Amino acid sequence: MKSNKILSCVFIGIALVFNEWSLARVLSPDGRIETTVHRITIYHLQALFLIVGFLILIVPGRLKLWSPVQRRAFFRRLLVAIGLASLGGVFLAHQSYIHLNAGLRINKVAWIATYTDRGLIPPPEGPRSGYWVSRMQSVPHPDLGWVYRPIQIPGVLEVDENGFQYVGFADGWDQHLLIVGGSVAFGIYASEQAKTYFSVLANRLEIRGHRPRLSILTTGAWCSRHELAALRLRGLSKKPDALLLLDGLNDLVFEKAFPPEGRVQFYLDNVCKIRDIARDAGLKVILVLQPSITEKTTLTKTESRLLELMTTAENSLSVLNACIPGMRAGLARLAAEDPGTWFIDLSGLFADEKLSTFTDLWHLSDMGHARLGERLAHEVEPILFPDSVGPVQGQGDRELEPSTR
Repeated sequence: MKSNKILSCVFIGIALVFNEWSLARVLSPDGRIETTVHRITIYHLQALFLIVGFLILIVPGRLKLWSPVQRRAFFRRLLVAIGLASLGGVFLAHQSYIHLNAGLRINKVAWIATYTDRGLIPPPEGPRSGYWVSRMQSVPHPDLGWVYRPIQIPGVLEVDENGFQYVGFADGWDQHLLIVGGSVAFGIYASEQAKTYFSVLANRLEIRGHRPRLSILTTGAWCSRHELAALRLRGLSKKPDALLLLDGLNDLVFEKAFPPEGRVQFYLDNVCKIRDIARDAGLKVILVLQPSITEKTTLTKTESRLLELMTTAENSLSVLNACIPGMRAGLARLAAEDPGTWFIDLSGLFADEKLSTFTDLWHLSDMGHARLGERLAHEVEPILFPDSVGPVQGQGDRELEPSTR
C-alpha cells in the first residue's frame, strides 16, 4: 500500500510540475505557453498522469470488493483507455515537437538573415533574450497575469524586481518617459541593451542636448488589459512626465475570447482607459501602433515562411490586415479627443524594406531596433521638448506619415 502511494505521488507530481508555466520558455516564442499549439499537448499529458496517479491511489482498495470477473473486466477497460490516451498523447507530442523545431529553426534563420542580407556578421551570442525568450522566465502574477523574473546580465539584460529596465540619466533628467507594452516594447531580439530601440531613442535625445530618463515597463505577450493594470499598479509610482504606449498586435493575436473586430474594440476601450488615467495624473500620452510584418509590401522568402508558420485561420494575414486599419483609426480618434495625447502610426515603418527585417510577426533585430528608435526620436522630441528646434535626423529615418495630434 505504501508503494502505491509513492507511485501515485510520482505521477501526480509529474503532472503538476511539468505545466504550462514551467515549459513556457522552451515551447513559446513569448514565454507564454498559451500562445502556442503546445498547450493542448501539455494539458492532455497532464490529465493522463493525474488520472493514472489517482487510479493507483484509489483502485487497489476497491478491487478487494470486486469479483475476479469484475476485476479482469475493469483492467481490460483500463488498459484500453490508457493505451488510447497514450497514443493520443504521443501523437500530440510528436506534432508539438515538429512545430517546435520548425518554429525555432525559422526564428533563428530569420534573425540571422536580418544581418546576412545586409552583408553583416550576426552577433555570435544571438538575441539578448535568447531565441524564443529562452533566457527569460515568466511567473504568474495576481494582477498583471504574468511577469518576467528579475535578471541582471550587465549590458545585455537588466530587469529589476518590478519588471523595469532603465536607460538615460539616473538623476538630473529633464523629462522622464515611461514606456509600456509587450515584448516588442521590451526590446526582445536586439543583441544587447545598447542596440534596443529605447537605448537608440535615449541616445538620440541626448545627442540633441536633452537629459532624458526612460523607464521601460514591459513583459512578453502582455495585451492592453495587462498594460492597463501595469500602469495602475507600477507605472504611475515612477512619477513620469509622459507615457509612451507601444503595442497593438498582441490584442489581435492573443485575445481569442473575442472575434477579430471585437478584439479591436476591446483594445481601444483599454487604451482609452490608459489615456484617461495617465492624463488625470498629468502625463503627456503618446500612443504608438507598433510595426508589423503584415504591412511589409515585399516579403523575403524567410519572412513568407514566418507568416505560414505563425498565422492561423483566426489570425490569418487577411484578418490582421483587416483589423489594423480599425486600430489605426481608433487611436487617431483617441488622440484627436485630447490635446495632451498624440498618435504615432509606425505599423508601416518597414513597408518599403526589401531585405529581411522581422524575426516573426512582431520582433526586430538590431537594424530594426535602430530604425524604430530613430523614428521615435524624430517624433517624440517635439512632444517632450516643445522648445526644440527642428526634427531629429538619423540614418534610420524614412518618409512616413506624420504623427497625429
